[in-house]
Amino acid sequence: MVSHREIFTDPAALPTFNSHAIESQLHHIDGLAEHFLYFNDDVFLGREMAPGDFFLANGLTQFFPSPALVPLGPPSSDDVPVSIAGKNNRALIQERFGTTPVQKMRHVPHALNRTVLSEIEDEFAEQHRATAGQRFRSPEDIAIPSSLYHYYAFHTGRALAGDLEYVYIDVSLPNAGNRLDRLLLSRDRDVFCLNDTLSTEEDFDRSTRLLHPFLESYFSSAEPVRAACVTTRELRDRTSDPAHCCRRSRRHCRGGLHHRLRRQEEARPEGSAPGPGFPTRGEGRYERRSDHADRGPSGRRPVLHEPGAPAVDRRQRPRGQRLRQLRRELGRQQGPR
Repeated sequence: MVSHREIFTDPAALPTFNSHAIESQLHHIDGLAEHFLYFNDDVFLGREMAPGDFFLANGLTQFFPSPALVPLGPPSSDDVPVSIAGKNNRALIQERFGTTPVQKMRHVPHALNRTVLSEIEDEFAEQHRATAGQRFRSPEDIAIPSSLYHYYAFHTGRALAGDLEYVYIDVSLPNAGNRLDRLLLSRDRDVFCLNDTLSTEEDFDRSTRLLHPFLESYFSSAEPVRAACVTTRELRDRTSDPAHCCRRSRRHCRGGLHHRLRRQEEARPEGSAPGPGFPTRGEGRYERRSDHADRGPSGRRPVLHEPGAPAVDRRQRPRGQRLRQLRRELGRQQGPR
């Protein structure tokens, strides 16, 4: 738990009830990592994720644009606070870089860099100081970690747009219950946001009855989540190359599993029992050839092959050479054109 008194540079701004003001001071937290994730209280992870889902290997952060647009024109009294802050952010980006951002950001965990946040505080000092000094949301606010940071980091070459399996559910709408049931059944989203934009104090009990059983069921046990996806650790164990995994569906690639099983079988001492889960003769599309007589000229076991096919060590011939030979044989069969 971090007190506001520990992070606000101007103690006179406290107490504050403005989330925009509090967000502007996140990078002042003592001991905070250079790269970190910022969650709002209505954002949840739907399944296990890895740092690479939010940060690139070279340190760049990823942001996730929304199809929703920031309304055009200057801020007005008809705009909601989120749109006002988005318009103020856009004006700063237009003045600094000459471009016009139009998209909002999705309600997901925000990948942030402390150095970039400090740079924004110096670059837009007046607006930053004004936002931090507002005890309640005001027409002068800017939204830094959830929007301005991403556009500024993108224009300065320190962030790129990414993509996540995501769903936004407004629990005040009549169809919220059906959407929550569908999410609980499928568990196919990386991130989901449960927001409430229209409910009043009288709707509190209804929202509680809707959300409490859903959250209790979704996060009561890790087993349903593990059944719906492949974790990073399992992916490293199951396949030699992450490219063999379908990242979007999180389902393990059949080919990657065969590579691992083949390596296990090659490393197995002669006479020992096969490893668990290896497809034996007649149990699947591929069969295991474990007899010493079936070894190829290289001394290694043949690769997995179709049942009934002769054991052939394909390592003895480069792939390109095999393709050229097949083309020549096919040309002889077809004859001159």
